[in-house]
Amino acid sequence: MRPRERIECVLNNRTPDYIPIFPKISHAVCRVIKGMSMHDYMTDPRNMANAIIAAAKVYGWDGVGIMTDIANEGMAIGSKFKIPRVKSMI
Repeated sequence: MRPRERIECVLNNRTPDYIPIFPKISHAVCRVIKGMSMHDYMTDPRNMANAIIAAAKVYGWDGVGIMTDIANEGMAIGSKFKIPRVKSMI
């Protein structure tokens, strides 16, 4: 069964070959790309997309969600937040 079929199966109340893997993971996926920092991930939508896609391929996920850190919602309504500029741990 392909990932999309697996997810559609569950959405249609049928039993897939196994439970789809659709993790809710945000900035931790930046660790999949060598040299990418959290700052790179959180401030550049292309970096975010590339990291999520790379993690899905590495870990074999059935689906992904575009999500980021909760701080971004706060910044959107005027909160102050300093995004760390630390190097990747990889």
